[in-house]
Amino acid sequence: MRLLSTLALATVLSLSAVSFNADAGSMGRQLEHSARLLLSDKGQKLLELSDTQQSQLATIYADFKAAKKALKEKGKDVRKSHREEMKALMDAEVFDKVQAQLLLEKGQDKKQAWALLAMETRHKVFHVLNETQREKIKTLKLHRKHKRANKAE
Repeated sequence: MRLLSTLALATVLSLSAVSFNADAGSMGRQLEHSARLLLSDKGQKLLELSDTQQSQLATIYADFKAAKKALKEKGKDVRKSHREEMKALMDAEVFDKVQAQLLLEKGQDKKQAWALLAMETRHKVFHVLNETQREKIKTLKLHRKHKRANKAE
């Protein structure tokens, strides 16, 4: 019975680790999609971006890319130590619930760092664009959302 409960907990812990990794990555991918649109010729024509706005957006997305790379490198070390701590927890003679909770909370810190980076970048982009450009982007996103919904049906 004890072995079964330990295996169940190990499965839950490993699945939660995988899920927060996947969520953190999707935020960055959404921003990269926006960057491709805003920095493309098509996006510049659709939104009628000025040269100043184009250079500001390029700088914002370059900073995002550098910060993302730094977070990714830091994450490699964190994942390695997380795996080692998880293995030590599972190999222990007695299960430590408090330690397991702390490990799960550590994973949330990574997710929060990614979310904060994405939010900060979106905020900067939002304030580079004027009101009409923001409305055009909202319209494009709404159109894309409806297109995806129709595709799913």
